[in-house]
Amino acid sequence: MPRFIPPTLSLVGLLALSPLGRAEAQSLSVGVMAGGSLSTFTGTLATDVKNYAGFIVGGFVHASFAGFALEPGLFYTRKGAKSNETDGSKVTNQLNYIQVPLILKLGVPVGPGARFYFGGGPAIGLNIGCSLKSVNGTSTLDEKCDADLGSGQLAKPATEVSAIGVAGLEFGKFSLGLRADFGLNKTYSELIGASPDDLNLKTKTISAVAAIRF
Repeated sequence: MPRFIPPTLSLVGLLALSPLGRAEAQSLSVGVMAGGSLSTFTGTLATDVKNYAGFIVGGFVHASFAGFALEPGLFYTRKGAKSNETDGSKVTNQLNYIQVPLILKLGVPVGPGARFYFGGGPAIGLNIGCSLKSVNGTSTLDEKCDADLGSGQLAKPATEVSAIGVAGLEFGKFSLGLRADFGLNKTYSELIGASPDDLNLKTKTISAVAAIRF
């Protein structure tokens, strides 16, 4: 297990249990969420980019109060992008993150037992895996980002800071929704063949998710 996961779990626990008041203690619950996603890149080098099919799965703490809900979570999410290069090669970037979001949601009743929710918040994504695959005719290069190609490491993914937006419907403790995830900083701190001025790739991900609380 990566050594940063236990401290991250502790952080999520502290966020969940921070001053809610004794009268609100009974509103605490835990849940799990999973879904499929489509992600891509924005930035100077993001020409002719295509969506990459990924996913998100993990758990969260739900603390509700006065129509609002605070949800710190811990998720594994896979993002990326596909592109066609000028030399005819097809490139796939795959990025894996342990993501820690803190989401504030507002719920609005829309019928018996149903609520519409919307909200958002920040997230930190710690990269735990990165690969680039290039296919040109019968030639294939499939390397981890930390591979040394002789002229340096293939790529260095950065810790990602994201802005998250959520919306959907709750039916009791079950919910269906959409999750928009916009990277705010550079995806890669270094990328072989890219100049510093062009290295402004950022992720953009839309996920359809389902969640249940216990």
